[in-house]
Amino acid sequence: MSRRFLSLAGGVVILFGASGPTRTQEAQESPATAQTSAATQNPEADWTVVEFPEGKEVVVELKQTGLLPGAGGAARVTRGGDETVITLDVSGLGDGAGGYHFYAVSHEGQVVPLGAVETSEGSGTLSAKTNLNRFMLILSTDSELTAVGDPTRVALRSAVPDGLAVVPRADGAATEEVALNASTAPEKSKPNVGTAGAAEGGDNSEYDVPLLGITSLRRGAETQLKSHLAGDLAGTRTAVFVKPLKGGVTQIKVRFQNLKEPENVARYVLWAVAPDKTYTRLGEADRPDRRGAAKIDARTLLRDFGLFITAEGDVATHLPTGPAVAMLVR
Repeated sequence: MSRRFLSLAGGVVILFGASGPTRTQEAQESPATAQTSAATQNPEADWTVVEFPEGKEVVVELKQTGLLPGAGGAARVTRGGDETVITLDVSGLGDGAGGYHFYAVSHEGQVVPLGAVETSEGSGTLSAKTNLNRFMLILSTDSELTAVGDPTRVALRSAVPDGLAVVPRADGAATEEVALNASTAPEKSKPNVGTAGAAEGGDNSEYDVPLLGITSLRRGAETQLKSHLAGDLAGTRTAVFVKPLKGGVTQIKVRFQNLKEPENVARYVLWAVAPDKTYTRLGEADRPDRRGAAKIDARTLLRDFGLFITAEGDVATHLPTGPAVAMLVR
């Protein structure tokens, strides 16, 4: 694969302008939990991340949370090598404003989008792939999530399959951080550390992305980045801000003006690259409104990273493969 560099010769475009002990299914999914409303979910009781065994299909029951009584479904999860295939089948959803969106949540508390679920008479199906092997599944009316907590509108949540044990949250994913809720989808790499979709760098390490030096930024203060634009993003006005928060979380906001629909691609996708050249999918740009405005809001637990945007033909990709159309620098 040829190296993908953004030429800086054209000058700088100034921007204007996100553990509990192991427990069995019986302890995890009590009747009281199943009837808890979406506004009062218990972050610990609702933590159902498991490690899926390789080479075996696991049927995962999806239970309603109180947001949609009567909804239900199941997902068939098959892990093979570096890829996990998930097949979703749900019913009883009704008409959700904006539709329904399927996510995997890693053991580090970060969220990976698996796709939008098209429904007919309240039923829907979806097939998706991820590089994660430890995760739980949620169905939400939110089209963009970076974390799952009390404010999250969860319609269905995976139960713990028989024979599997809950994987406690990773040390970096404290309850407070997991509860943070922005509006996109962070993910991490090496089979995932920031959302369920980034993997090892390999060939993709040829994207030339400078690190931002996040640890040198003042916590709680926004830093505006500069943007070098190319390809379909040339002529777009952008504003990008990063803000370190407590708990090792960094918030990223990207705002677009005069954004045109990408040609021959599905979405503009924002990526973080770690010092070890692994990638984290942070989210994708909304479809621009009539004024050409769109946004990406994300959070990540990476201690330092670089940021760039690619034009991707596969909206569900968990690794950057398309051309780099924006490099975000200090």
